[in-house]
Amino acid sequence: MRHRHLQLVRLQGGHLLFPRAYPSLLSLVIPLYNEDAIITLLREAFEGFARDASCSVELILVNDGSSDRSLSLLAEWAKTDARVKLLHLSRNFGHQIAATAGLDHASGDAVVLLDADLQDPFSV
Repeated sequence: MRHRHLQLVRLQGGHLLFPRAYPSLLSLVIPLYNEDAIITLLREAFEGFARDASCSVELILVNDGSSDRSLSLLAEWAKTDARVKLLHLSRNFGHQIAATAGLDHASGDAVVLLDADLQDPFSV
């Protein structure tokens, strides 16, 4: 079942939900820190989601100064998929700074911030 996009509007003390159009571009922002073990699964999940999405999708991956193989795996992914933007922070600044950097580089009409561990599936 597909979820319809709904917009909440205040009407004289009440609320009314009504459908709205899908964005023309959806930006997904994912900060990562030492996530080399999950990157292959993350890539598979993104590709499945993007294939079935009702709009164009871009993925902004923010490497937050990882010391494992995350950067090289993410760079290879970005090199082979034009939908993927990779930001690399020079050191670990923390989740909030990495998320903000990703949000600053998102160009979608709608932006979703996700964790790399796939606790929230892309379909949600």
